[in-house]
Amino acid sequence: MGIRGVSDPYFDVIVLGAGPCGSAAAAELARRGLRTALVGRSAGERPSVGECLPAGIKPPLEKAGVWEEF
Repeated sequence: MGIRGVSDPYFDVIVLGAGPCGSAAAAELARRGLRTALVGRSAGERPSVGECLPAGIKPPLEKAGVWEEF
């Protein structure tokens, strides 16, 4: 069975959890040249109620290079 949208199903790292921390970890690993897969819940599932980011999130997101896109 193939992985939807992936031509080469072999990865160096698989990050489970596509929240802020998992996404930042996957982005950094990919920047370092590792073939990285980020696995999260499908869009069809119920969102996590009450999930939010702390006020101090800006510096880590800037360091990860994703603040502008965020």
